[in-house]
Amino acid sequence: GDVGVAGLAEGRGARNAFVVVAGAVVRRDAESEKDMSVRTIIALVFVVMAVVALNRRLARDENGQVTVLLDGRVSVRAEVADDPLERARGLSGREGLAEGEGMLFLFDAPEELLFWMRGMRFPIDIIWINSGRVIGVTENALPPGKGPTATFSSTGPADRVLEVPAGYAGKNGITVGTAVEWKRGVAF
Repeated sequence: GDVGVAGLAEGRGARNAFVVVAGAVVRRDAESEKDMSVRTIIALVFVVMAVVALNRRLARDENGQVTVLLDGRVSVRAEVADDPLERARGLSGREGLAEGEGMLFLFDAPEELLFWMRGMRFPIDIIWINSGRVIGVTENALPPGKGPTATFSSTGPADRVLEVPAGYAGKNGITVGTAVEWKRGVAF
């Protein structure tokens, strides 16, 4: 059988490469080389995007949680809400949070935030965070029907929000300026 033959053919100043494999001729010219390069670059971009997304997820444990460290001494096991659906759902419909548990909301860039308490059944503390520091704390935010308002605003642009059981912030001395980091070493 045919083993394969490779060679170059020249015509009108253009160079064309061809390969003969099992009797078939496969032609490679400058245009197909460009197409191949463009496809390779596009594929590499998608691979890099997938790795970045995977790394964001890898900071979580097998239950999708992270450990948030406040002031280097107070840790909170937090579920992560980092897409619009998860952020809208939040803690709605749940019966409560155990001491030391919470939900961490992640945003791509700092912005003025408005949180609503739709479907909430228990009070919480809302810790507003920007660039690794607490910028505000809303203590004892009451669910709908239990207080004057069911919406709460950040005290300035925030890129993270941590919701914890009511009274947790005061009990643990969490105030404006408190440092916040991921215990897994990924800084805010």
